[in-house]
Amino acid sequence: MLDKQVKAPQWNKVQEAIKKPEVLARIKELKNPTLLLVPAGMSFKEMMNATTQQDKDEDKRKEPYLNFYSSWEPQFDKDRTGEVVGFDLRVPEEGKSKEDRLESNDYGFNGWEVVVVDGTDKVPEETKNRSAIDLAQQFEKSGFSFMGPEAYVVFQMRGKLRGKQYDEEIWTWLDAYIKAVSSVAAGYWSPAAQELELYHVAPSSEVDNLGARRSVRVKL
Repeated sequence: MLDKQVKAPQWNKVQEAIKKPEVLARIKELKNPTLLLVPAGMSFKEMMNATTQQDKDEDKRKEPYLNFYSSWEPQFDKDRTGEVVGFDLRVPEEGKSKEDRLESNDYGFNGWEVVVVDGTDKVPEETKNRSAIDLAQQFEKSGFSFMGPEAYVVFQMRGKLRGKQYDEEIWTWLDAYIKAVSSVAAGYWSPAAQELELYHVAPSSEVDNLGARRSVRVKL
């Protein structure tokens, strides 16, 4: 996790990376492609506080809202605890933590992640009622992945600035595997609380109101 301020990548560098033929080809397959610049190296907890809490008194700030369908409620600060890692289809338990991703520069530019996602108002209908395993396998074959929790927060902030909520009454599979319960995180943006709700769902589960957005991670 980065503990210092780092400048965002220059726009001309982002443009160059997006225009690479192999990247542009994948982006053209997305529905309403939407570019996001994500401070992925930031603590998830601090990111939630920065985007959803307006109270300047830190003692009055709430923890990011979590509801885990069970009595097990971890601190979802995955960059510190290592309890939550990226969803690796082959060996879920060995997915990379945020610190590992930062160390190996997986995010691409000093902790900043450039992603282009399906930007429709709701997750594509064909992704609903399908398991995380099924969708992840399909996405991977085409060079896509699930959105990370940080990217999903930025995506909803984009909607907020435009006076809309994405995925109303729909949950979204996220690129986060919770090791203690062998489950994948599913996110929902609460319009009332203006917070991200996170649930854990078995990778093989198929749920009517749970789908996914394809994500293209752009390497700079």
